[in-house]
Amino acid sequence: MESVDNEGIVFHWDTVGTYSIERQNQVVCKGYQGCETDYFLQPFYSVVPSALLTLHGCYTLHANSILIDGVPVVLAGAKGAGKSTISCALLQRKDHSLIADDVTAIDPDQSVIQFRSGAPVLKLWKSTCKLLDIGDRHLKQINPEIEKYYYHINNSASESIFHCSPSRLPIIFFLQSGTGAPEIKRISPMEANKYTLSCHTLANRPEAIHPLTHARLFRQANKMAASLCMYTLTYPHSNRASIEKTCDLIELLVRQS
Repeated sequence: MESVDNEGIVFHWDTVGTYSIERQNQVVCKGYQGCETDYFLQPFYSVVPSALLTLHGCYTLHANSILIDGVPVVLAGAKGAGKSTISCALLQRKDHSLIADDVTAIDPDQSVIQFRSGAPVLKLWKSTCKLLDIGDRHLKQINPEIEKYYYHINNSASESIFHCSPSRLPIIFFLQSGTGAPEIKRISPMEANKYTLSCHTLANRPEAIHPLTHARLFRQANKMAASLCMYTLTYPHSNRASIEKTCDLIELLVRQS
C-alpha cells in the first residue's frame, strides 16, 4: 500500500515496515516487530531510491545500464525479462562496465540527456548463476525464501567493471521474452513513449505519484522518446547460446551507432 502528499511518498510493506521518502533528502523507516534485517533492507535497492530520485526530478526506469565499449546502454523491461542475465553476460566479456542494476535514474531535463550510476551489485536468480557459471563464493542470498542472490561486481575476478560517473544516454533496449532467434527492432517515438512509461519504476504504483509529478513524467517520457534511439529486443533466455547471440547483436548495434 502506498500514499502520497506534497512532501513525499510513503510505502507500507505488510509484516516488514513503513518507508517515508521525503523531499528533504530524507528517508524515515520503521521496521515492524520481528522483521528480519535482510527483508527490511530490500526496498533500498528498488522502490526507496526510485521514489527519492523521482521526487528530485529524475525519471527512473526499471532497467539495468551497461557501458559497452564506452557507449552507455540501458536494458529496460518487466520483471523476468532478463535484464540482469544479459547484463551479467555482457560483463563477462571484455571492456564493458556496469552502471546500474534494476533502477536506472535518468536526467531528461538536462540539455544532454544523462543517467546516473547505481551500486556495483546485480540481483541474479539461481538459475541465471548456474547458466552463466557464477560460483557461490561471489553470491549472497537476498532472503531465505527466494532463490535470488546479490552478486557484488567488485568481488568478482575483475576489479574494474563498475562505472560510477554520470553518462550521456544514447540507446535504450526494451527486453521481451521470445521463442525464436534474437531480434532487435527500432521503434517509433509513439511506441517508445508507451514503453518508456510502462517501464517507469513506479508504473505499478500510480497512487504513490502526485498529480503534478505525473504530468512531469509524461513530459519527460515524450522528450526521451523523441530524442533517443530506442529498440525492442526479443530473445529466448533459456540457454547460454541464445544469450551469447543476443549479446553479439547488442555489441554489433552499439558499434554501428
